[in-house]
Amino acid sequence: MRKLEDMLAASSAEEQQRVAKRLRTLLSGISAGASDGAQGDRKQNARERIEAATTAEEIFQMIDVELGEE
Repeated sequence: MRKLEDMLAASSAEEQQRVAKRLRTLLSGISAGASDGAQGDRKQNARERIEAATTAEEIFQMIDVELGEE
């Protein structure tokens, strides 16, 4: 999460708003989601991809893939 925070701090206000909207959607899905094994595996996989990202653009792309382009 710290890496995401750092990347967002260096991003434009427009990018920050775009990511904030996507993260709210993601959080809503996680909060409302089932606690079955598949959901847990998906969360772990997403966490690993975020930690492996080296640029803000990589995180934005991951969010787009997870939630679909809007």
